[in-house]
Amino acid sequence: MFSYFLQMKIGYICNQGNCVSGASNGVRMQALIWRDELVKRGHEVVLVNAWDVYDWKSFDIIHAFSFGDSISFLHQLKKRGIKIVCSPIIDSSENKILYKLATKWGSKKLRLTSPGYNLRQQSSNIDLFLARTEHEAGYIRDCFDVPKNKVAIVPLSYRSKNVVIDYSQKEDFCFHVSSITQPRKNVMRLIQAAAKYKFKLVLAGSTGSQSSFEPFKRVIEANDNLKCLGFISDDQLEDLYTRAKVFALPS
Repeated sequence: MFSYFLQMKIGYICNQGNCVSGASNGVRMQALIWRDELVKRGHEVVLVNAWDVYDWKSFDIIHAFSFGDSISFLHQLKKRGIKIVCSPIIDSSENKILYKLATKWGSKKLRLTSPGYNLRQQSSNIDLFLARTEHEAGYIRDCFDVPKNKVAIVPLSYRSKNVVIDYSQKEDFCFHVSSITQPRKNVMRLIQAAAKYKFKLVLAGSTGSQSSFEPFKRVIEANDNLKCLGFISDDQLEDLYTRAKVFALPS
């Protein structure tokens, strides 16, 4: 649908609420990593700011990340002849029938809306959906009635420096990085396992609020083999990936 041999101007749209969690926000990070790669390939990527004014006809593609109120105007951009791409970021294990019913609950006249309802209303204006996994692609197709040919899978990427890893030099510790206090990340079980079986565990990432981190902090401080580094730089992340014998993602 889109040519990778032509230089394009691409606008990125994201929910403003994603800025609340700062640099650790996964949606923001995904968008920035993809932006960097597109810029390397000669494309121009504009991070759309609600306070700026744009010549929308100058864009070849508008790429919306996540969904909700931030995509409610895609039909207006579509009328200007712009191609629309959407990465909805659906992390759900909800029954698909119930999820689909929720996307149909709403009313334009009564101004009753929800993120799922907004996406369903705008789906016909979206030229291509990008999913990270087949699981997510299934929710897009089945819950929003999106044709299979309008959904492509683009796995999450990682900013790697292509370091050559010497596996004989790996260190004896387990590494995990995520939004540590989010229940769906399942980090507490990993911490409890490390405490019980006495293997060295190094954690990194967002620790959330002081109150949400407190239960994790108590277990970590009570065990010498547990360490939490909090939010770290890309260089530190690369170093830990390189040295760790095991990376655990119990999400």
